[in-house]
Amino acid sequence: MVDIVEDEANGAEVAWTGPDTGFVAGLPGGHEIDIDEPAPVGQNQGPRPTDLLLASAASCSGISAVSLFKKMRQPVIGLNIRASGGQTVGVAQGLHGYTARFRRSGRPRRK
Repeated sequence: MVDIVEDEANGAEVAWTGPDTGFVAGLPGGHEIDIDEPAPVGQNQGPRPTDLLLASAASCSGISAVSLFKKMRQPVIGLNIRASGGQTVGVAQGLHGYTARFRRSGRPRRK
């Protein structure tokens, strides 16, 4: 069993910037991301929340994959991850499912 410790330093805080669906996310390290929906719902001032969720999941998976390749002493020249998910249509849009396709470039280590 893994112990999970909640740490506010690992969190994010979002604030509505208006006028429609605009938000700004404050992240650890002083980083900020503008988040919005495309027109006609929002003003397209930043990526959609679902796109950020997919990018975050793909990045997290990629960090784990690079770490694993390094432990296996396999060279990594490049790693691309294409993340996709189905999205419901309507007022309460939600992300359903997640698919990640990994493409690594590098030569396998010879034994």
